[in-house]
Amino acid sequence: MNQRINRQGQSLRLGEITVESNWVLTLEMVVLFVIVGAMLIWKIRILASGIVTGHVSALAIVNVIYYFLFAFAIRGKFVKAALIMMGMENAYRLALQYAHAPLSLRHRADVGGYVVDQIALTIILIAMVYWFKSVVRRTSPSSTGDPGL
Repeated sequence: MNQRINRQGQSLRLGEITVESNWVLTLEMVVLFVIVGAMLIWKIRILASGIVTGHVSALAIVNVIYYFLFAFAIRGKFVKAALIMMGMENAYRLALQYAHAPLSLRHRADVGGYVVDQIALTIILIAMVYWFKSVVRRTSPSSTGDPGL
């Protein structure tokens, strides 16, 4: 397998694929892509099976804070909107839990929350795919100027 890394560690070439990014960042994005994808599959599975629970833990407030902090720290407007959507979904579910809202209202909010989470996770996954498309390139062996040594 042909493998070469330039001096700054910014470009990694494996065969005919060139990754024009820091390889640690790329690895982190792959792991994050797998985690977000697993979360999306889990949310779809729960909603499809009909076992939406109304349980909201006290740690949801920490999630809300982190979602808003990440939303203001990230430059991408679509990812920012997705994180705000997830933060708002957790915030209103938490508010309904502690306001002792009727169970039927909380169930509707939970179902709606799962739908909002699925939309937000899908937006994040699409943004990650666009990032991967911007840093991963297919190159032909003749275009690299490498005689194969």
